[in-house]
Amino acid sequence: MKLGHRILIRVIELAVGNNFDPIKSSQVFDLISPFIINGADTEELDLMTICKLEVLLGEQLLYIPTAKQWRRIKLERLNEICNEV
Repeated sequence: MKLGHRILIRVIELAVGNNFDPIKSSQVFDLISPFIINGADTEELDLMTICKLEVLLGEQLLYIPTAKQWRRIKLERLNEICNEV
């Protein structure tokens, strides 16, 4: 599944669930409607739209690790591979 699809699914889950404010829900759906209704390729979901959605929803949608975090992720993955053997 593409990253854009995953983000859109998460946005819809957050906008519909947890007794979310209807006004904010309509704003969220206004932002994502071009990517859903027109059948636009979800790879066109740009960073500005993702940032606006994060502000409206109050939750981080896109996580970009730092260099230190990348090293830790790689080491954890290497440890998993070594433990499988």
